[in-house]
This record gives sequence, structure tokens and C-alpha cells, in this order.
Amino acid sequence: MDRKWIAALVMGITMAAGAAQAHNDPNNPIRQCIADARTTNQTCTKVCRDDFQSAVDACRGVNHDCADQARATRQMCVSDVLTALDKCISDNCSVYKDVIAQCRKDNPAGSEALDACIDGQQVLNFQCRDQCREDVKLFQSLKTCRDEFRTDINACAPPTTTPPTMMGP
Repeated sequence: MDRKWIAALVMGITMAAGAAQAHNDPNNPIRQCIADARTTNQTCTKVCRDDFQSAVDACRGVNHDCADQARATRQMCVSDVLTALDKCISDNCSVYKDVIAQCRKDNPAGSEALDACIDGQQVLNFQCRDQCREDVKLFQSLKTCRDEFRTDINACAPPTTTPPTMMGP
């Protein structure tokens, strides 16, 4: 009885390992099918987003191409602000991560000394990140991006429509 159980266990493990290996095989048709479905979903999402934005632009009474340009300008503006924030944080605040790692090396796990060391560095790290937000003028800069977007959208001309043709004699 024990041998049958062990044999069944070994067969089960072998089959599971084989299935896992087949699943990780890049030529596996199931894996390729899932990759194709993911690509189709991404394409569909982009098309649906563009259709949605086109409908919103029509509701606003603005030219879709002009509105797309305004959105791209806003995205670039926001990206520039966030990049400046990331640069400030990586340049000025990364030292605290190193000090926290040193705290872990210098103090036993679970000790009050470790907690105090890490807590102090986390406070300094928070203050550094907060200072970066102020240096970059994060909230004001993002508000400027939003205000510029609104100005650009309002400047977009209404979509051009072709007048209906008259049919008949």
C-alpha cells in the first residue's frame, strides 16, 4: 500500500514538473495565445481610449487633433515636473537609505536601538522628500500644467463639419 502511494506521489510530481516546464516553454501554444490576447487587449484599450477622447472632444465642441496636442503637451509638462522631483529625491535623499541599511548592520534585529536609528533616518528622509517637493514647487508646477491645458483646450477651434448636401430637383 505504501509503495503505491509513493509511486503515485512521484508520478504526480513528475507530471506537475513537466506541466510547469511546458508552461515556461516560449514555444508553448498556450503561452503564445495568452501573449496574443494581451496584445489585442492593449490595442483595443488604446483604440477605446481614443474613441472616448474623441467623443469627449465632440461634447466639448473642440477639434480632436487640437485636443490631442493639448493632452500631449500637458503630459510632457507633468512628466518634466515629476522627473525634476525624482532627480531631486535621488540626488539628495538617497543617503538616508544607505544610513538605514547601516542601522540594520550596526544594531540587533528587534532592538530599541535599531528602531530609534531607523525612525530618525525615516524622519530625515521624509523631510528631505518634502523639501524636494517644495524646491520643485510640485503643486504649483502641476497646477500650471493644468491651467495651460485648459487654455490650450479652450483655444482649440470647433471641429469642422461638412454641410449636408441637398438632394432633390
